[in-house]
Amino acid sequence: MAAVRGRDWSSAASMLGIDVAGARYSGNRPDSGTSITSGMPLQVALKALFNQYDHQLEGYLTAGQLQELFNSLRDLDELTGTSLSVQQAEATISACCAADTCELAELTACIRELDRRLEILRNVRWEFDFLDAQRRGLVSEEQARFLFHATHNERFSSQQFNDFIRSRPRQGSAISFEEIEVEICKIPSVQQVLFEAEEVRRKEQARVEKAQKQANARRAEEEQLEMSLRIAALARVENERREKEARAAARHQAIAGEEKDKLRQEANEKQMRTRFRKRKLTIDLHMEQREMAAKARETRTQVEDERKAKALLEEEARQSAERQAKEEADRRLAERRALEEEQERQREEEARRRAQEEAKAQAEEDRKRREEDEKRIAKEKAEADKLARQHAEEETQHAAQREADAIAEAEAATAALATATDEESKAAALSRQNQAKQRAREACEKRVRGNLKVAVKSRKLEQLEPAVKEAEAVKPDKEEWPELTEAQHLLRQLRAAMDLKGALTGRKLAALQAAAKNVRKSGCESELAREMAEAASLISKLEKLARQKKEIMDMKGNVISELRSYSNPPTAVHKVLIATF
Repeated sequence: MAAVRGRDWSSAASMLGIDVAGARYSGNRPDSGTSITSGMPLQVALKALFNQYDHQLEGYLTAGQLQELFNSLRDLDELTGTSLSVQQAEATISACCAADTCELAELTACIRELDRRLEILRNVRWEFDFLDAQRRGLVSEEQARFLFHATHNERFSSQQFNDFIRSRPRQGSAISFEEIEVEICKIPSVQQVLFEAEEVRRKEQARVEKAQKQANARRAEEEQLEMSLRIAALARVENERREKEARAAARHQAIAGEEKDKLRQEANEKQMRTRFRKRKLTIDLHMEQREMAAKARETRTQVEDERKAKALLEEEARQSAERQAKEEADRRLAERRALEEEQERQREEEARRRAQEEAKAQAEEDRKRREEDEKRIAKEKAEADKLARQHAEEETQHAAQREADAIAEAEAATAALATATDEESKAAALSRQNQAKQRAREACEKRVRGNLKVAVKSRKLEQLEPAVKEAEAVKPDKEEWPELTEAQHLLRQLRAAMDLKGALTGRKLAALQAAAKNVRKSGCESELAREMAEAASLISKLEKLARQKKEIMDMKGNVISELRSYSNPPTAVHKVLIATF
């Protein structure tokens, strides 16, 4: 029993009045903004829960304390592997808190984030166990990529998954659930996915441009090489021509200029030796100057590098100080904004609550007014129906009396006809008899039609059926009685309504379809629109259930055996299989 401010609670969840059946729970949630079942205000209960795990009353919770709080709140057990790890708590603090600890104002956001992670982990755990066919607790990198893709859907980031793979100590080895449980809960934002797509596009464009530049460079080199070969060929042809001309001139001057050539050759050799010595001195001086210039450049480069390194260190120190100051300012701004947003949210919730109460009161007032109007209208209609029914009954009684009088008169005329001795007396008796029968027939028709009106007003089968039957027997073949047509339509409507209500109560597909068909056939769809809509909805559900049952019954035995072998299947699958088998 945990004690909070002198009160005993069976658990943190019972303190808040929360049903801890996993991440989806009912009742008053800590983030719902409503009051707690015990009457304790939400902020007071959260503070009490916070202080229960803030043992030193330092004003914040560490990752381990937040893990204990959440596992207790959701009734999660570490021994069965259903609790969240401390790494999840650390990731939650990093995502929701300004520092590396959780303060009271950040507790609601942390609980929401942990609920989201718990829901994701339960779904991913089931899929992980499904992929782990050998029950080794390991999956391949390709299967892990499938899990990331199935969890993140359109927000799947290849960059994030590749960074996770590169960060592993042994790339290419099998992956355990503990390795991915934190990373798979980090669902990338839309901006991150768009940025990654743009980065891929830029890299592809840069690759295409680089390939184009390389192709252009190769083409330029080939053109330059071809031009060089052409120039070399032309130079070779020119040299051969000059050599031929020189040899021809030499042959012409060989005889006369041998001595002169010898003297010229000696002079040339002397001149060449002089030039060689001067050139050697020039080259040595040039090499010495180049070495001195290289040493000077090296010295200047070293000094410049030292100056740049010093400036870079100073710039980094300045940027680090500015970054820390900016982060501190951003953190304070974020805290102030979070406080303002929380206050604004509370004001909006209060305004929404008041608006809902006012709307509810207005709706209740409108409902009462409508009920009063409906009662008044129903009362007026009932009184009008009662008066009309009384009037019809009175007319029916008068018609019945006149019919009886006419029948009595006809019987008297028949008796007179039997006792008449002359033709004149017989003719008079026969005329009175025919007139009495005509009046009896008219009174009978009026009585029957009156009975039809009374039966229609009563809307009862036990009155409608005999009245319609009698009217059908009495009505002349060539006449049309509106009362009889209305009574027959009402009789079909009442019978169809009775059959449809019985089918709705029985919830049998065949009976419902037959009853709905009978309503459509009788032309009473408009009068029974509400019952027909309810029947159509129920027929759709029953047909869907029948199809699903057939699909499940048609499943192969090995598939059902595999589903039954799952240690922790989804609740929906478990219920369907239990209901079917």
